[in-house]
Amino acid sequence: DAVETCDSIDNDCDGDIDEDGGDSDGDTYYMDADSDTYGDEATTIEACSLPSGYVENYYDCDDTDATEPVAVDDSGSPSAAGTSAAPLDTIQAGIDLADSCVVVTEGRYNEYDIDFGGKTIDVWGVDGRDSTTIDPGLTVCDYTNPTDCHPVFLLNSSTGAAPTIHGFWVTGGTGYLTETTTTETCADSDPSHASADTCTVTQDDFCGGGAYVSGDDPQFSDMVFEAGDLPEFAQEPTGSWSQAWVSSAGGGVCALNSAATFDNVVFSSNFADSGGGLYVGASSTVEVVHGWFDD
Repeated sequence: DAVETCDSIDNDCDGDIDEDGGDSDGDTYYMDADSDTYGDEATTIEACSLPSGYVENYYDCDDTDATEPVAVDDSGSPSAAGTSAAPLDTIQAGIDLADSCVVVTEGRYNEYDIDFGGKTIDVWGVDGRDSTTIDPGLTVCDYTNPTDCHPVFLLNSSTGAAPTIHGFWVTGGTGYLTETTTTETCADSDPSHASADTCTVTQDDFCGGGAYVSGDDPQFSDMVFEAGDLPEFAQEPTGSWSQAWVSSAGGGVCALNSAATFDNVVFSSNFADSGGGLYVGASSTVEVVHGWFDD
């Protein structure tokens, strides 16, 4: 009845030395039933060395399907199969291929408008937010080039999709554009524009630098939304009787008609006219725990 330990001795005198399953000081390994090199967190064994049929990670969301998770690495290929041996090179490509989950390894990903398309899947930066950065490298736009602004994540299927997104450092988003054209009272001091005069107004509203959420319920954890920089408020004449109006909200995240959750999420050094870190629309109820806002 002695406890078997990893000491090259048959502690329990059953004829097996350091056998799998009974080692008090062994390592934990995870079953890989579908042989995709990703393990099942729910099925483990304690052993002194790696047993056959097990792996050291617990990244598999479906250990009966060798095509899940889809693997992404910044040194991968756009035409790859999305396996651990042949990873894709963008998070968007991984989401497009996946039905259940995406595993993203450490690196720097220069992407924006990462669109979940209404999928309720898990996207995981498995090496953690300090090692896995998404930086689109965008320049802040204004009324002259509004389509140059973009969010990093786009979750606007309006279907109530609830993907989980965790383990990323998101920086440099500039906002999702909604553009409308209306006729308004001219908003300038030109004497020729009396209060009865009207101008054609192009209204550019930008929302959500790190993530634009509308009608979906994502769950973010172990994340940083940093340096989302949205356009500053402006009313600019663009002609004798035309103007451009600009406003922005949610430098880090914009949540509209959403029940988004944020667990261990940092909002840092973001800018917008309303809601520098997080803008919550009137029809949203979000939950923020174990995180903080600064600057």
